[in-house]
Amino acid sequence: MFTPARVKWITPSTILIAAVTTLSMTVVTNWVIAGLALIVFAWANGLTGTAGITYRQLASPDDLRSSVNVFGRMVSWGGQPFGAGTGALVAGLGTVRAAYAVGATVMLATSVLAFVFLRPSPRSSADGYHLTTAGSRLLGSLTLNPCTTPPPTPPESGPAPATAASAPGSPTKPTAHTATPDAR
Repeated sequence: MFTPARVKWITPSTILIAAVTTLSMTVVTNWVIAGLALIVFAWANGLTGTAGITYRQLASPDDLRSSVNVFGRMVSWGGQPFGAGTGALVAGLGTVRAAYAVGATVMLATSVLAFVFLRPSPRSSADGYHLTTAGSRLLGSLTLNPCTTPPPTPPESGPAPATAASAPGSPTKPTAHTATPDAR
């Protein structure tokens, strides 16, 4: 279900759904409707997180996957206390409805940014891992782009294959793959 091409519309759409349900909490007075909005919000929030984690797994090169996941967890888990504190501050200085409005505004802005950064770029590959031109410019060298990263070469085992330089009668140089009489 979570292919890179689908994540590019699932993520912004679910953030938008979460924003709309949060915004609805500023006007809802019926607890049943508020409960339904909370269920929709929880579904959208869970789907957003799952799609993001899956995309990181698919788009990260094998040797960087663990580092990318650690960074993603640090940002998401580190942001939760900040958001909770900000919400408490806004609700304390204003009202709970104002806190919902501020949260919805942040989610709407995040949804727009996700639409901008995750839309297919002109140089998209079949895998769809490229960011948009705007996203690439903003993130610069932090952009992980497995479409341009060569695959890791496996370590060779055994003697090196014969080449013209190692033909009989030509001088050879020991390499890391060939044993010399002194090496044991």
